[in-house]
Amino acid sequence: MTEAIVIGCGVAGLSSAIRLQEAGFAVSIFSREMPPHTTSDVAGAIWHPISAENLPNGLRWAADCREELMRLVGKADSGIRLVELVEPVETGKEGERWKTLFDDLRPVPADELPTGYSVGFRYTVPLIETPIYMAYLVSRFRANGGVIDQADVADLGQFASANGLLVNCTGAWAGKLTGDSRVFPIRGQIVRLRPQSQITSSFHCHGGPLGFTYIFARTQDCLLGGTSEAGNWSLAPSEATSADILERCASVDRSLLGAELIDVRVGLRPGRDQVRLELEETANGPVIHNYGHSGIGHTLAWGCANDVVRLAKERFG
Repeated sequence: MTEAIVIGCGVAGLSSAIRLQEAGFAVSIFSREMPPHTTSDVAGAIWHPISAENLPNGLRWAADCREELMRLVGKADSGIRLVELVEPVETGKEGERWKTLFDDLRPVPADELPTGYSVGFRYTVPLIETPIYMAYLVSRFRANGGVIDQADVADLGQFASANGLLVNCTGAWAGKLTGDSRVFPIRGQIVRLRPQSQITSSFHCHGGPLGFTYIFARTQDCLLGGTSEAGNWSLAPSEATSADILERCASVDRSLLGAELIDVRVGLRPGRDQVRLELEETANGPVIHNYGHSGIGHTLAWGCANDVVRLAKERFG
């Protein structure tokens, strides 16, 4: 049995590790941060493939990922469920592509949209409750015999082996480990409120007067966002940013005014102009790189993991 080491315990690392296990590899994970303290745990995650259109293989990865998420819908410990999402669209960006990406796309009347928007859609998507889902992935990996060790990895070469496989899923820190200057952090801050049972539809927009704003009513909390700050490495929450998020979200749904705050969290998405998913033959052994998913790691994870396995099988036969 070929041994594989995965560096990184976010959604990309765990998905890749699980798929490698299923393909017959003996897999260990090493990571500086462990769930619930990874960027993937902080994410306000839905399956949303619009930006995947700009990536080679992006829509294929997204479709593969949706297939796995749909298998998990209704599984009690997975944290995956279907929700209705309302999304106003910035003028000029409401193209025909939306109709091909979502099965039940319906227009939202203009008088039901926030001020400044004239077009919007309503459709059903998988919502990923990340605190539950990430714990589920860890449990699934360990149940298959996987081992997770906490380690601050400064050199990929020390883990590579001529007879084994190394998979690099180090997210925003991949650039520093590989010398890849195309990698950069995209800082995201979110606000968590107590569960808001009165909210029956989730909300998401990316552009127009509200900028990047979302409201995800989850079972354990109500998650409000967000920010997308390219190049910002700070993990310290900003009170001004929290106030801005609360103001934007309350302008969408006034019932959020005065809701009880749980906490504020920050994560660093792994920005890159394209996902890097390729096999590199290094002096120490084969390395598969799987990083640079920007803000759609949860939308692409299982599709990318499938390609990690494909590359691994091609390399080891």
